[in-house]
Amino acid sequence: MKEKSILILSVLISILLFFIAAKRNLRRSVVVLLFVQTYTWISGLLVAEFNLIKYPVKILFKKSYKGSFEYEHIVFPAYCVLFCKFYPHKMGKLTKTVYYSGFTSFITFLEIFAVRKTNTIKLIHWNLWMSALTIAATFFFTVSFEKWFFKLYSSEKSSNVSLKL
Repeated sequence: MKEKSILILSVLISILLFFIAAKRNLRRSVVVLLFVQTYTWISGLLVAEFNLIKYPVKILFKKSYKGSFEYEHIVFPAYCVLFCKFYPHKMGKLTKTVYYSGFTSFITFLEIFAVRKTNTIKLIHWNLWMSALTIAATFFFTVSFEKWFFKLYSSEKSSNVSLKL
């Protein structure tokens, strides 16, 4: 029961944080959310299928999905929306490195808690360094995709405006 309560609470908090982060720019937040959901669906499924990690306690899709739907499709994507929302685009490399380290460390510490104190995650052929690296890589790919997508979108939008004039 403790594990299910933790999962439900984390899902509810993530949904709330998503809507807070998406308040001013819903389109951008939804694009980031969908990108991360696609990315984590593929990577999470590979991790679960190769038995690197097991998720003994789940709320959603218990029998049809080996990965953690709650984490891979709700909690982590919402966290990535927050990451992108406050990403220091115009700051220096040191600030960006600290930013990546802070966000990555926070979610890795939550995973450490989940592994040690709950039955929601069992690391089989996986360790926390791999988690930290994949989390940081996901942040990098997400920020890169967001920059590319909205640069493409803004240039397409401006070219449509010039055609109308």
